[in-house]
Amino acid sequence: MSLRVQFEGAFTGWSDGILRHRKKVIATSLVVVGVLATGLPSLRIETSFESYLPRENPAQQLHERFQEEFGSGERIVVLLKPGELYDLQFLKELRQLHFALEADLPYVDDLTSLVNARYLIGGPGTLISEGLLDEPPRDASDLAKLRDRLQRPIVSYHSSCSA
Repeated sequence: MSLRVQFEGAFTGWSDGILRHRKKVIATSLVVVGVLATGLPSLRIETSFESYLPRENPAQQLHERFQEEFGSGERIVVLLKPGELYDLQFLKELRQLHFALEADLPYVDDLTSLVNARYLIGGPGTLISEGLLDEPPRDASDLAKLRDRLQRPIVSYHSSCSA
């Protein structure tokens, strides 16, 4: 009897057993899944490479000293989803949140949002950088100007070279 025939026989017997005792198999599967699900609240996903080295490893200790001196370089993202971006109330709340975070969060080196975003204007041989919301919009006409400014098509400037 070949190995293939033995495997086919084993799988056939296994599937016949499952079909004969399907209620027991389903109940057992549900119990196993339920027991495993009790561990979900304590499940932790580790994405940093630091967790792969033991604490007493010299490379890990050197990395920790480096982070203490220069910082970890981690970023935190806060996502706001307004009903409408070009809304005076939302932009006012965004400005208040930006300055509150800037004032109240310790150990924050840089905070970037629409409030301090840079607006770049390029031309042949020039690049002008100005604050996007240096002057917050005060009325509907200011909002319209902001919308037009941000939705203006990007123009690419190429210098022509002749040989």
